Amino acid sequence: MLNFPSSGGGQPWARIDGRNGMMTVSGPDDQHTFDMKNKVFAFNVRGATQGWLALANGRDWQPIENGQWGNPPSPDHQPGVEIEIYSKIDDFGDSPVRVASASSKAFTSFISAIAQKAGGDLPDDVWPTIRVDSVTTVKVGKGSSIDITFTIAPRDKWMRPEEDAAPQAPTKPKPLVEQDTLGDDAEF
Repeated sequence: MLNFPSSGGGQPWARIDGRNGMMTVSGPDDQHTFDMKNKVFAFNVRGATQGWLALANGRDWQPIENGQWGNPPSPDHQPGVEIEIYSKIDDFGDSPVRVASASSKAFTSFISAIAQKAGGDLPDDVWPTIRVDSVTTVKVGKGSSIDITFTIAPRDKWMRPEEDAAPQAPTKPKPLVEQDTLGDDAEF
């Protein structure tokens, strides 16, 4: 029997390296790695799924059913999360929505912190939107991990990913006004 590694079903993907905090995204011909600091992202917290992830022989994602973890499918499977990430940054290229899944403590803690700061009663049409303030490498045992600090945008500034999926009607130019910002380079 042939065993081909899964590449996410052909969907554009994003990965956050749990050792240094760099994000890597798929591209048509190659991968692109960049620093997340001062970048703005929206996360589909409401649509995130938990499951078992194994990376030993390619990517094997097994979502759990009805919140019931049970036993892992193999000793290589670890608890993880899969989530869609949206961004308008150039680093995302022509695929503003990407799928990320990981089982690292850094990634699962990051997603959990976003969900917690977003609060309950999440709307269907907008995703919690954050600006990454810093990515710090921390020592964990004999290895390293990352701590990602971020600022969450007010709910009225959360992104609507479907806006990039459909053609937009032309709009009249708006008069120049000062925009609200939360700091340095990135604006919500």
